[in-house]
Amino acid sequence: MQVQVITAGVLVVTVSVLVTVLVLLYTMPKPMLQHTRDILCLPSIPFSQSSDLQCGSSSDRLQEYLDEAIMQKVKKLEQDDKDKKISTTGPSPQLMGLLKSLRWNIKPSARVTGKKQPPPLQDHGAMFPVREWHQKDERAFLRYGMEYRHGRLVVPVKGLYHIHSFLDLYETLKNTTSTAESTRSESQTDSLRTTQSTEVNQQLAGIRHAIYRFNILNGTEEELIRNEHPREVSQNGYFNVYDSYLAAAVSLDPGDEVYVKVSNLKLLTSDAY
Repeated sequence: MQVQVITAGVLVVTVSVLVTVLVLLYTMPKPMLQHTRDILCLPSIPFSQSSDLQCGSSSDRLQEYLDEAIMQKVKKLEQDDKDKKISTTGPSPQLMGLLKSLRWNIKPSARVTGKKQPPPLQDHGAMFPVREWHQKDERAFLRYGMEYRHGRLVVPVKGLYHIHSFLDLYETLKNTTSTAESTRSESQTDSLRTTQSTEVNQQLAGIRHAIYRFNILNGTEEELIRNEHPREVSQNGYFNVYDSYLAAAVSLDPGDEVYVKVSNLKLLTSDAY
């Protein structure tokens, strides 16, 4: 089908070129056309009014001119056809713009929210992993390849990730005062609270909150970012409230598991992410 179209196009071009040449011969100014007996002079470049004249036998020169003119038109048709194929098969600028915008929007991301924690499975030393998170909460999501596995977020592709973690911690203080002690003077009560505060301080020197990563390929655990909140004692002596926020931009590899650890799981509330 394509060969037939090109053949028909060449035929049309040949006829049109022949007509054009005859018109040029008829309308060409005297300096551009020199015909002495059997000698014919025509422009060396077809359809050019500024090229030099090339002379020769009338029949031979006319044949050469027609051949050059036809070949010039055929080459132009072939180039136009090639350009058309490239423009129709290649991606359009609109499509490339859409793909570029999607590339920036389709990025692995995840968010899990706080949940009541079970008791630790074993002694983890000074830090305990937060093993339970809500995945189907209205504020939680896993997008574009991110996975949740045993309290950890698993990274699908290598890249620079923004990671953050917020913990809300609540500590109840043991009130050792008795009913009789409530009648003591204010100074005696303050002294008792100071003693109580010292006892709690011995149990918990500070609140430690950190984000770790682990990759099964190298089998090592790495602390990415850490925050240590000094312990505070509220004026009422009954409870303490803490909050801790961590954030960092970290380069992660495929298969990296990102998770949170805290120094005391009992202090965690459900208001965490």
